[in-house]
Amino acid sequence: MLKLKTLNNENLVKKKVMKISELPPKIKKKALDYQRNSDSYPCEKETDNLQWAFHWKKTTEGHEYWADLHEKDKHHTIIIAIFAIVAILIIIL
Repeated sequence: MLKLKTLNNENLVKKKVMKISELPPKIKKKALDYQRNSDSYPCEKETDNLQWAFHWKKTTEGHEYWADLHEKDKHHTIIIAIFAIVAILIIIL
């Protein structure tokens, strides 16, 4: 059981950021264009983090579009972590 607690720490399910570099090519191009042309604080011109690259609601696609991309990636990470925990439980039991 001690092993399970060690493996079930927040590193397995910690918040993952959506990286611009991991977006599909067409969406990545849009994101980089918005980032390059963003002049608002706190946007970061050099970040790979989609959340900080530009203001989502100031885009043609709107906030929901970018938030959906970001949330899909976070859910994917959590699902992988859950499968890993289940696999460990199966092995232990």
